[in-house]
Amino acid sequence: MLTKEAKTVLYHMYKEYLVRRDNKVPRAQAKDFGAAESIHALLFPDWYLEDIEDVLRELDRNNFVNALYSSDTIHDCCLLYTSDAADE
Repeated sequence: MLTKEAKTVLYHMYKEYLVRRDNKVPRAQAKDFGAAESIHALLFPDWYLEDIEDVLRELDRNNFVNALYSSDTIHDCCLLYTSDAADE
């Protein structure tokens, strides 16, 4: 079960993914969100960066994102499940 914060982050990441797809961004690029700092700046500037990192770790543990770690932070984060996942 995801926390309310994790559901919120996942919702906004997916919403951004859909905007990217509507703008003809290739699927692989649309689901890549980069570092935790990028997600923080783009979607949650009012949150603490540490909270974003914690929520992304939760989403990674629950297989909603794939996160790559470096220097105790998330270096790259990618959505795993998207609406057009069946296209692969």
